[in-house]
Amino acid sequence: MSSTFVTSPLQGNSSKKVFDLRKGNCEMNKYRSLSSHTPTSAYKRFDFNKLDEMSAESESFTDSFSDSWPLNALYFTHSEQSEDQMVTLSDKHAVLSWAAHHISTSPSARMMLDDAQKKGWSIALESIANNGDGPDFHLDVPEKMIVLDDQDMAMSALSRSEYFKNCILVSFIRALRDVWQENRHGAFDHDYAPEQVLMLERVRAADLDVLTVLCAWELRSEGHASLWRHLIGSEDGDLAMRFSGYLEREPTSIFTGNALSATFTQWFRDERRINAADHETLNYLD
Repeated sequence: MSSTFVTSPLQGNSSKKVFDLRKGNCEMNKYRSLSSHTPTSAYKRFDFNKLDEMSAESESFTDSFSDSWPLNALYFTHSEQSEDQMVTLSDKHAVLSWAAHHISTSPSARMMLDDAQKKGWSIALESIANNGDGPDFHLDVPEKMIVLDDQDMAMSALSRSEYFKNCILVSFIRALRDVWQENRHGAFDHDYAPEQVLMLERVRAADLDVLTVLCAWELRSEGHASLWRHLIGSEDGDLAMRFSGYLEREPTSIFTGNALSATFTQWFRDERRINAADHETLNYLD
């Protein structure tokens, strides 16, 4: 890849900040650090500048949630069960604990989960998607809170649905990757002009979805194929197919990062994903 640089004036400063796409493209160094041992929905972030529109009170968005837990409070031992056995989870803590236990089978997801735990992040499960139109998760960065969407379903009903449980797993993995990114990069709009923010948020959106594909593949390799089947059947199934197809032709690409790079490139071949990412970015820039 040829060297590509984007320069942007820093706010209140005449100097320039340089972004090297060789480092941003596919976040390959980060992928290798996670895997050396995503339909994923379009990348959506919550606009915390619009809290007043959501609540007439002065409390923060996440203050209204009565049930939230530190990530390190989710672990408890589940009995070994095959994927064909029904797991009934009666409350939010049980659902989130099941999800944390399940995704931690993936080495990449486990590393992201451990990283978020060490930095003191908490998690909640609430109805946030606005009839399917909103994001699948929110990050409240000041409060270090992840909020996953519960699809406005009773926990007993959600836990009986393989489809909705897989939706929770996808959202959880994507949220953990976004936390990973937030801990390292923060918000781009402080340092870059809007046109550069749009490009960087596309990279970040692709990064979330590609890491979800990697984690699902790792779970499949450990005998938990349900999430992989979920991704294959989703509107972003082309990402999973691109990843697995590349591995079939070049098995060593799981170690070199080439399969992830190919999947990252595939993300940008769908205008729907690009437009959805741009829409969400413009919303929070307004």
